[in-house]
Amino acid sequence: MGNIKVPKFEIQQIALNAPSSDAAIELLTDLGLTEWTTDHVVASGAVGNVAGRNEADLNFNYQAGNGSDAQAAKPLELEVLKYTSGNNWLQKRPHNVSHLGMHVTNDQLLQYRAYFNNKGISVAQEVMTQSHTNEAIKDERRYNYVIFDTYDILGVDLKFIVRLNTDYTPYTSESK
Repeated sequence: MGNIKVPKFEIQQIALNAPSSDAAIELLTDLGLTEWTTDHVVASGAVGNVAGRNEADLNFNYQAGNGSDAQAAKPLELEVLKYTSGNNWLQKRPHNVSHLGMHVTNDQLLQYRAYFNNKGISVAQEVMTQSHTNEAIKDERRYNYVIFDTYDILGVDLKFIVRLNTDYTPYTSESK
């Protein structure tokens, strides 16, 4: 297979797998990152080839950078994550920067899938979110999260995030 063309990767999200999410948020708040949005997420999918369901507490801050995700009209997203139940790809990883993320369309995700498959890079975890507690999105959006196992190459995994409506059709700001 020849070179597979993919969209330019843009870091729109940096996520931390901290030993204590509370301590991490306290430290980051002391450093001036004072506005946090929380979300408890329930998702179903697979870790490697094992199907399952997991839950996580996600904490987001948008004060950490000046990059811009034009599609979301937001700056760089810093995430502190903590899985609370179920199987997840970080169970066998040390506490670290867990992933660098980018929002993509489903068509772009297909391009990335082909590229990573061609490189022999597997999916570490893929889920579809089932519910959210964040008031801004809980009745409006779901997500397809696909995390590629690039840890041994980059020292961090890459996550591609497809925004969906609650009926799992493609999300656009016009479809609210």
